[in-house]
Amino acid sequence: DPTAFPLPADVEAATALFGRRYHSQKAPRTLKWKKSIGEVCLDLTLGDETIEFNVSPVQATILLAFEGRPEYALAELSEHLKLPEPMLLHNAIFWINEGVMRLEKMPNNVQVLRRNEAITRPMTTMDVDDGEDKDDGVDASLEYLEPFIVGMLTNFDGLPLERIHNMLKMFVTDPPYDRGIDDLSRLLESMVGRGVCVFEQPARLYRRPPE
Repeated sequence: DPTAFPLPADVEAATALFGRRYHSQKAPRTLKWKKSIGEVCLDLTLGDETIEFNVSPVQATILLAFEGRPEYALAELSEHLKLPEPMLLHNAIFWINEGVMRLEKMPNNVQVLRRNEAITRPMTTMDVDDGEDKDDGVDASLEYLEPFIVGMLTNFDGLPLERIHNMLKMFVTDPPYDRGIDDLSRLLESMVGRGVCVFEQPARLYRRPPE
């Protein structure tokens, strides 16, 4: 589940405590936290500059992972936060464009996120893969949707394009899904070509490939 990332330890502890107290007063009701929804207000001080940011929970979680350490390999941070790398990078780019972090490519194509000691805004803003499309015509910034789509196809015995499109609009909020159905169709065609899912005629349903 790409929304099951761990919040910072003190936040997890506070939400767990609140949940237990709620349950003790409202039993048998319980709370189920939707971690990817909402807004976090942060005051960030780097060097002599303090800036207030209003960000998503996943963006805040990425930033707070750098408390006590200056850098992470992208793959290591992905494992630590239980976020797929495309979704991690998609959200980390906010901090890169704000000058809080920088992304460096090391030997063997290892990508490293480093925390800046002072706000150092880049000369140009960046997007996933510098905003370029893949050779198959799929916008690289859509990669973060793949885990959501795989989850849907795992939970349902096949879905048509329109249903996947509507479910993404309903459930993907961080960042909001606002792409056209043609963009989604190209992404699904790419996933079929890579064996991530299959497309069945004449039902016109996308499914997970057989085990």
